[in-house]
Amino acid sequence: MLRIAVASSDGKTIDEHFGRAKFFRVFEVEDSGDFRLIEERHIPLSRSGSANAGHPADAAIEQLTDVDAVFANRIGPGAAFRLEERGIRAFVLAGPVDRALSACGRRYKLMRGKPQGTQDRQGILEKSSPPLGLEKHPCVSGRAHYAFGRIHLPVSPACNIQCRYCKRGFNKWEASPGVSHELLTPVEGVERIASALMACPEITVVGIAGPGEPLATDHALETLRRVHRRFPHLIMCLATNGLMLYEKAEELVGAGVRSLTVTVNAVDAKLQKRICSHLVLRGAIVTGEEGARRLIEAQLSGIRRIVEHGVFVKINSVLVPGINDRHVREIASAARGAGASMMNIIPLLPRFEFLSHRPPSPEELAKAQREAGEILPVFRLCRRCRADASGIPGASAERGRMARQCTDGTFSHG
Repeated sequence: MLRIAVASSDGKTIDEHFGRAKFFRVFEVEDSGDFRLIEERHIPLSRSGSANAGHPADAAIEQLTDVDAVFANRIGPGAAFRLEERGIRAFVLAGPVDRALSACGRRYKLMRGKPQGTQDRQGILEKSSPPLGLEKHPCVSGRAHYAFGRIHLPVSPACNIQCRYCKRGFNKWEASPGVSHELLTPVEGVERIASALMACPEITVVGIAGPGEPLATDHALETLRRVHRRFPHLIMCLATNGLMLYEKAEELVGAGVRSLTVTVNAVDAKLQKRICSHLVLRGAIVTGEEGARRLIEAQLSGIRRIVEHGVFVKINSVLVPGINDRHVREIASAARGAGASMMNIIPLLPRFEFLSHRPPSPEELAKAQREAGEILPVFRLCRRCRADASGIPGASAERGRMARQCTDGTFSHG
């Protein structure tokens, strides 16, 4: 017998968004397809913006911990990921409730064997299902990392903040973010994908991560719109510092973006100002704690807004020993409260103003990952990819050489 929670406004039609449903009807379903209503569960709706607040869907999930599956008309990837983490399957369905329940009883007996959820967050990528629709995203799914590819299009020419560790540039050899062989126009970016797919048909994700900030100019959005029209089967992804995320959220969704990475290095202005020297906001340079505070506020409010549109958000945090290495829990808590669903801890690559800083030791990195993992799932396979990286991130060195040769030397695996 299955226990299924249905998001329905009238009990007859599956028509509610999971995160906005005021109550769920819980049914018991027999293998024969017969079912009966057990109860209605009311959900306390909380949209608190405090750092201690949970994910927007947590209130509903906490009321449904004893069910095998959830049926909803819509569900965000973050909420689906959290349900799977609890061992609850999430289904996006529409139509009559009775027909869905009957079919479920007859066809989905395997739902009684719950997915392999995590008891410890250390192995979450290996044991949990990836978010709905992102099963082939190698920067989100541990399994996809070794089987599917991504391509970064270097179309963003400028940045609106200055991180003390960031030095953007153009070269063929440096394996680090912010670096590209060249800068492409939106039209050239689309053509680059066509040639990349011929060299590596396993590519499933188109991302834009530089060499500048993708939301500082219109180049990235225009590129994504063009790519989405020509290659609608590919997953659209973007990495941002979050300064312009709130006001660009609807445009990102309209361009087909389903996965977003936001770099959040601190949620304390005193620490943030030591990592980011200044930001440019509406033509004005803002420095010190004021600039740091504005950046943090913009990042968290932008995450909340984009999550409400169903976009999956992963947080990148650059681990800087002596500055934010004891601040990881706070970052993870604030990010989760804003609606982020995953975190990635990136060890500092000493350069620019931080050239004399040391990178974290393997023990320090592991400690930070453990602390973040108590709050959010942690992605552990990041390769600090170039802004023009292409191919399967976990591919062999030989496969990497073949991919670069097939694309005339302008691609790398990061």
